[in-house]
Amino acid sequence: MKYIKKAYTKNWCIILAILLLLTGCQGIPQLNSGQIIVSPENKAIPIQGTWKIYDFTRISDIQEDQDSIKDFEKLLDNIAVFAHNWARVADESCTDARYQIRRVKTRDYMVFHHNVDMEELDIGSEMIDIISIISKGSLFFEIAMIDKDTALIYMDNCFYWLKKVSNETDNYYADEQKNQQNHVERTEAQDNLLRSGVLIGLRSTVPSTNEEDIFSERSSYRTIWISSYNRDIKSTLEVPNLFIPRRSGFWTLKVKVRKYNEFLQDNIVLEPLVPRGTIIKEADQQNMTVLKGNIKKDLLFVSDDYIAVEYTWRMGTVTERGYRVLPLDDANSQNGILVSDIAGENMKDIFYTSAQAHLVSNGIKTNTELKDMITVTEDNFALERRNGNWTLKGRVDLGNSYEEFTIGLSPVGKLVNYDDLHVPWDTIKEKVPMALDAYTSPNKELLIVITGNFIMVYTIKNGEISEKPIKKIDIKKGESVIMVEWATGDYVARWEKSFNQLNPYIVNP
Repeated sequence: MKYIKKAYTKNWCIILAILLLLTGCQGIPQLNSGQIIVSPENKAIPIQGTWKIYDFTRISDIQEDQDSIKDFEKLLDNIAVFAHNWARVADESCTDARYQIRRVKTRDYMVFHHNVDMEELDIGSEMIDIISIISKGSLFFEIAMIDKDTALIYMDNCFYWLKKVSNETDNYYADEQKNQQNHVERTEAQDNLLRSGVLIGLRSTVPSTNEEDIFSERSSYRTIWISSYNRDIKSTLEVPNLFIPRRSGFWTLKVKVRKYNEFLQDNIVLEPLVPRGTIIKEADQQNMTVLKGNIKKDLLFVSDDYIAVEYTWRMGTVTERGYRVLPLDDANSQNGILVSDIAGENMKDIFYTSAQAHLVSNGIKTNTELKDMITVTEDNFALERRNGNWTLKGRVDLGNSYEEFTIGLSPVGKLVNYDDLHVPWDTIKEKVPMALDAYTSPNKELLIVITGNFIMVYTIKNGEISEKPIKKIDIKKGESVIMVEWATGDYVARWEKSFNQLNPYIVNP
């Protein structure tokens, strides 16, 4: 067993200083993220095979008693198996597994995702592959591939080391099928017990309270938790800011306005939910480079791995706006990912062709004019809701104005884990004519309908929407949904327990 200390050191400050250098802008720079998103064919996943947990590295500044250490040791010598459509880690397993791979800078990932230095883990590679295992719209585990035979997985404030022992999975597959059959039989015996929970992140616009702020408005965020048991609402709770479930634990996200000399700039602060009494240190800002310009950041989309942001930069009478989609662990960088990073090889020009089709079909530009008169950068895109699903939208700079267009590419499987609507949008609109958006639970139990005034919760049974909503929650004028994360089964109680650590208050009791 090894021990490591969290990287709240000079390195942390230096890295933040570099990120702040990227955050300020004389306009919004076009930078390459260095992070590539790949959705491979499951048959070709690099982690496929049987692995053994042979060691663990504990984060030392979160104190653990001897019983907790024994709990860590229990996982040693356990087996992890990764097949083309299912996965198992020790006693936890999932079916319908999808594998998402992204290549990241090792140091940045470890610092921003886990607050540790790569040297503390004896990792020498500058770049590593991070493999996310997705099952039924939820993240099962996230694994760092150190090399072809060594991997690292994070669970409960501890890093576990995996060593590949075989390329085979067939022997374990038969056992897994038997376990799944037993699970189905148990579920049927429980009279179709249903448990659902949903975290809804909301953004609203509020007047700025800072007399020095040149922006009259800033964004405010909150998270609502709704849980149900057999189609009965059990709890509706709320906390300020965003509460995000991730494989590495639960995190909170805030947007803080900070002053650098005469400039006010938004800074995105991501912090892990840690046991009460644990101190989270912030970086020393005294020696950071101060950048020119006032910066406002509005979050448009948040998931467990990515955020979409609209930046507004203002200097004197000059104002510039742009979109970015960023890794959540590098949320203050300008290193937005590119549309081509999430598109297949045969769709690498989808951003440009979508922009061209929009401008020509709307009579804004001709094909001849497009070659010389527009500025198109394929990191200038975001996500938005349309008819109950997430879609991609791009923005093109026409010189004296901006034009927005739909990008003909689905973000599901790339940026969004789960986005199924189990009731047709037309049916929802017929039921609730004022509906602006809608979401359904993975177990097809609940329907969440968003109107201009309410979050309305309906039940679904045999594909039919309940006659009346079982819960209505007031929302503010102009408030929009930027995050929806679902939990089902045993995960509902776990999520609610963690959510309660933030001392939420009850919504519409």
